[in-house]
Amino acid sequence: MERIEQFRPALIATLCAAVFSTASVADVQITGSVNSSLVHQSLDSSDDTPGRYEDRDTLQISPTVVASYISNKLNANVAATHLYQRFELDAGSRSDSFTEFTYNGTLNVIDNVFQIFAQGSQGYQSVRPGSYTSSDFLLNNQDLTKTTTHSIGAALAVARNDFADVSISGRYYQAKSDASLTDDELASQNTGIDSKGASATLVLANGDWFRDAYWNASANYRKIDRQDFGFFESQSANGQIGYNLYGDFGLVVTATHEEFETEGQLSGGFGLFDGQFQRFNTYGVGLNYRPAAGRFFTVTANKISTDGNDDGETFIGVSTQWQFSPRTSISGDYGRRYYGESGSLTFNYGTRAARASVSYQESTTTYSSLLFDFADAGTFVCPAGAVDIIDCFQPDSLDYELQPGEQAVQFTEVISEVTEQVVLRRQLSSTLGFQKRKLRVSFDARYIDTTYSENNRQQIQKVIGMNTSLQAGARSSLYARAQYSIFDTELNGTEGESNNKVYTLGVRNQLSRGLSVNAELRYMDNEDNRDLTTPAFTLNETRITLGLTYRMQTNGR
Repeated sequence: MERIEQFRPALIATLCAAVFSTASVADVQITGSVNSSLVHQSLDSSDDTPGRYEDRDTLQISPTVVASYISNKLNANVAATHLYQRFELDAGSRSDSFTEFTYNGTLNVIDNVFQIFAQGSQGYQSVRPGSYTSSDFLLNNQDLTKTTTHSIGAALAVARNDFADVSISGRYYQAKSDASLTDDELASQNTGIDSKGASATLVLANGDWFRDAYWNASANYRKIDRQDFGFFESQSANGQIGYNLYGDFGLVVTATHEEFETEGQLSGGFGLFDGQFQRFNTYGVGLNYRPAAGRFFTVTANKISTDGNDDGETFIGVSTQWQFSPRTSISGDYGRRYYGESGSLTFNYGTRAARASVSYQESTTTYSSLLFDFADAGTFVCPAGAVDIIDCFQPDSLDYELQPGEQAVQFTEVISEVTEQVVLRRQLSSTLGFQKRKLRVSFDARYIDTTYSENNRQQIQKVIGMNTSLQAGARSSLYARAQYSIFDTELNGTEGESNNKVYTLGVRNQLSRGLSVNAELRYMDNEDNRDLTTPAFTLNETRITLGLTYRMQTNGR
């Protein structure tokens, strides 16, 4: 009965989809693949736990199915992979299995006006701080926890008219995990997370009737019920009104509102923001240069109104949005929030062969919210389930729309800790992609600074990665991956550090249209890792993989 309740939103959406799309012409695509691999692992570790890091041979069998359904009313995509693996160890053999899936769908109840959408996923990641970057299905898989998410929502958009452009969206979501970090970080795991939340967004903008005047406003609301930490509620709003005084130069008035409420007492780094965390408003006036609706540069003088120490202070705020060409654009802002100076930045640049993007974001959020809200897409587009750049391509334009069964992939691995503490997260990301007829290269870099609300903990994550592939012949391709990750964690004066280097070199040969073989060599260097609760240890792994993959595809209408 509980499972029926859990999937009830998805069942309702499916029934609605069937009603609205019965009479429409549908395009159905189903693709599948089966991969079988023999893997040998040679391990060297200072951790002498019996059986944990001994050499092993493994057989892996992994079928994958990707299906898409496209009609005038409904677009839906599903991808699922099941992994079975059998280990041969000194003490005998053992086996385990893992299932991952993603799904998403959009029902156009009224074309371009009212939509119902749903999405969900199931995946695995480590909950043991000392093995974040060294855990996968073959190594340290006992540290993996299964995380499952489901959501359903609706969006209403009123097309731009003479007075206003209005859009409203809302979502209900649920996130579950078998295990998670505890609130004090000193115990290994607890019973997991079970969070339910709802969010709503309202966006308003002026219509065509306004000539020299312009205005816009947006508001966001979210409430999350967390299993271990109680509720977390957030509200934010911002708006501006401007009037052109002379040509493209005008006067602008701005206002922002930010309000958070969480069950229990704020502690650690968040304790310094207590009054400002609960209410933080700004009001400003300034000048705006606005030659077009999507191009502006604004400077304002602002005053803070809050219950905290910054009440009455003033600051200079800057915001801009500028599209220099169809392939180059930049947007960003600088101002103040409850924690002090704040800002955001997005930069995109592209040519036919190269693509670059840089972004900086700050958010007060939780793990379950990040699963639905945070987008850190790369410059390459890959089939669902693909993990290697050899299967991917770089679109010709910056505004490329993903097709059914496609996803924008970030090749470097970024870890979001499985904990429902409220966090202040700052992330700087950059991606550079290059594609010629036979060569593909992707370079990624991440810097993430996370402050936790329930204890005095801070984590800094630095990741650099490169992926490349070269078509060496009509049927053969070479590929390589490299990633360097650093995790620095501090809790009440106790420091932890994890440094991980992974290098991979492989070759793939296409025997026929659907059949391919590959060989891969992977080396991992994980030295002097210090968890907050365990002594330093070293782990090195050499992994040799021989694989066979068969792909199939069916199309129907």
